[in-house]
Amino acid sequence: MKNSILYFLGALMIICCNNIPKNDFENKEESTQNQNNFKNYNGAKILIGYPKDWKLQPLKEKELFFAKNELDEFFVVLNHSKSGKINNLKSFMKLIYARLRENLRSYKGYDLYKLELSSKEVYFLKLYEEINDKEIIYYIIFTEKSDKIYDITFKTINYNSVEKFNTFLKIVTSIRIDNQYLINSKEMVLDKYPIKFEDIF
Repeated sequence: MKNSILYFLGALMIICCNNIPKNDFENKEESTQNQNNFKNYNGAKILIGYPKDWKLQPLKEKELFFAKNELDEFFVVLNHSKSGKINNLKSFMKLIYARLRENLRSYKGYDLYKLELSSKEVYFLKLYEEINDKEIIYYIIFTEKSDKIYDITFKTINYNSVEKFNTFLKIVTSIRIDNQYLINSKEMVLDKYPIKFEDIF
């Protein structure tokens, strides 16, 4: 259903609230205040804020930023050049689906949403996994800017934590590429809806 007064930050909160206990949202303001312990990473191609107790990791090919904490939770930003058959976000999502299908048995399921913003499209994927009796969730955002496709992943071991979710939101909305926000937290959402990968193609 279309909603012309919904913004990106609010849209993600609505999408994810089913996984977070209601009483946690009642304490959201306090949790957000506790998230102010951030510092900036200013790389050659990216400016991003992240928690001070996280450690930067060596970057591999296509990685613009990679940091993890002592719990082995991590946040990574990759960029992919558009070329050949992967020339837009839709074709990239097809590639992601092909890769996921090879490993779907290791996951407990997924939720996928499409957000149509005023300036771009965004796909938001929640991927569920269980490792050593621990519930794992990957919050993943896919979007594009100019000639690049961006793949942004946050892995957390406690997806029922509003504090972890707020960390994810704060990092995502801090990302700047070429001195411009990749996704502005107040960018208008023209439409949002759950989909399956098969609906994209």
